[in-house]
Amino acid sequence: MATWSKVSLSRNRLYCRKQGVHGSISARFRYYQNVCTSSYSFTWWNWTRWEREIDWMALNGINLALATVGQEAIWERVYIQLNLTSDDINNHFTGPAFLAWGRMGNIRGWAGPLSPSWHNHTLILQRRILARMRELGIVPILPAFAGHVPREFQNPYLVEPTEPLFRQIGNLFMEQVIAEFGTDHIYNCDTFNEMVPSSGELDYLSAVGHATFQAMIDIDPTAIWWGRMLVLDLQSEQHEQYTTYSSYFGQPFIWCMLHNFGGTLGLFGSMSIINQKVFVARALPNGTMVGTGLTPEGINQNYVIYDLMTEMSWRTEPTNLTQCDPPPNVHEHSCCPGTITHTHLDDRKLFVNRVSAYATRRYGEENDDSNQAWDLLKLNVKLLVWGLVVEFFLGLCEYSYFELRVELVLKARD
Repeated sequence: MATWSKVSLSRNRLYCRKQGVHGSISARFRYYQNVCTSSYSFTWWNWTRWEREIDWMALNGINLALATVGQEAIWERVYIQLNLTSDDINNHFTGPAFLAWGRMGNIRGWAGPLSPSWHNHTLILQRRILARMRELGIVPILPAFAGHVPREFQNPYLVEPTEPLFRQIGNLFMEQVIAEFGTDHIYNCDTFNEMVPSSGELDYLSAVGHATFQAMIDIDPTAIWWGRMLVLDLQSEQHEQYTTYSSYFGQPFIWCMLHNFGGTLGLFGSMSIINQKVFVARALPNGTMVGTGLTPEGINQNYVIYDLMTEMSWRTEPTNLTQCDPPPNVHEHSCCPGTITHTHLDDRKLFVNRVSAYATRRYGEENDDSNQAWDLLKLNVKLLVWGLVVEFFLGLCEYSYFELRVELVLKARD
């Protein structure tokens, strides 16, 4: 088993089927990442850690993922073209740990500036990231211009997308991005991330969308974003929007599990909801779901939830969360050539309970104590069987909303 943090292999036996397992992917797209993950989890990664992550993506069937590293080095070039000084630019960029929110336009200059060595490092890193992703068939999603600029642009919160300047800046950025990194023609751009537009009129919002997309297709006529777009239904496991907007009125969307906010560490999940709603969405009349996705703000937590969610791309029906059927001929097979010596799996309990099976893969061997611990989590902390709505942050962390009170159902004897 390969997770974000480790690779676990059995120390005394490996199970292999006599015949291969054949199946087909039910989801055209298997998406990964949230715009916040780059700061909550990826900030200090070197190439060794990135290579491992990209290999993990491929192992889990991911074929579409954000690739946002190094964009500040590109923005520096653009701003110099627009006659900004080094001081102007340095006052704009946040420090490395806060880049996600600087890119969203939430903050400027916080814990900055960025050094020339940082820009050089991230450019080299991004080239290697993109090469590895493309080598493994993963389409990288590059950034585009969303309208957020330094204060020296007459101190605006945002360049109005309908203004000619927006198109000019957007064109310059697209030219530089494509020249440096190439393109697979899919872009991420979010002008109003946790912000309220200056107008809610549909004509205005339509004009903003058109202008934003125009800045892309001026340089890349085959760009995919608006009109030719994919919608991320970002938190389908708790607050789906595709039901409200009639499957986005015919636009293709990806059913995403967000699960984690702020990189918090706790025991929580919505496993039963995931196990049902993915298939409900896929079967909707006139539905436009074209994929599944993982969109956590932070990783390295609750891997059992993500282990299930990655299966949703190839499963055609819900799985039994409390019991797994043993594979055929479980007593009769032998290990594959080149692995550990001939071994019989005498203990069918390995396949009886899905949680126990996960624990065995996680720790590399079966252990009654770990199985019992996971069963207690499943039954008492609602980790697996029941979906959590309010109880997002139960377990080991306390949410900052003081009025939120979560009832823990962990029994004293456990």
